[in-house]
Amino acid sequence: MEAVWVILGVLGLLLLCLAVPFIAALCESRLLWPYGPPHQSHDVQDPRGYGQTNVREATAGGFVFLGWLDDMKGRSYKLSYAMLVSPDRETIAVVGIGTLIGIPLACTWMHTFGASKQRNCTSFDEEKGVEADVLGLTITRLCTGGRFMERWEAHPPLVPRADHGSSDLVHSRA
Repeated sequence: MEAVWVILGVLGLLLLCLAVPFIAALCESRLLWPYGPPHQSHDVQDPRGYGQTNVREATAGGFVFLGWLDDMKGRSYKLSYAMLVSPDRETIAVVGIGTLIGIPLACTWMHTFGASKQRNCTSFDEEKGVEADVLGLTITRLCTGGRFMERWEAHPPLVPRADHGSSDLVHSRA
């Protein structure tokens, strides 16, 4: 009789171990791809015209505009992102505008992978746009001031170091 209770206890523990992750997965609301489908325009707040100005300057400089993508992470994220690809096809520029929990955000991120594709170089123009890099695989550069193409010209010097540089935050003024 005691063996039956041991078997039932082991089966119950096994069922509990399988049920907890399953229930957690059902409750988890994070998206694998946090962006909605691309649109030609956006419908979020951009009182300074930051988004349109940067997209216009980028496309005039040879960037390819892929569209505006809405942030789909929840009601707190009233953000839209313009995705652009650089003329050399090695950098993606993301122009983000809108509000996050009611806080206005207007930031441009430029992402380029190093030659080995194992390190990433990211430059951005607004401190609110900093992204966490827990693994230390990203060289991050805050490049304030200047127009879009001036920030783009300041971005490439980071790329050759992206495979063996540090992930320390570097600040410069374009």
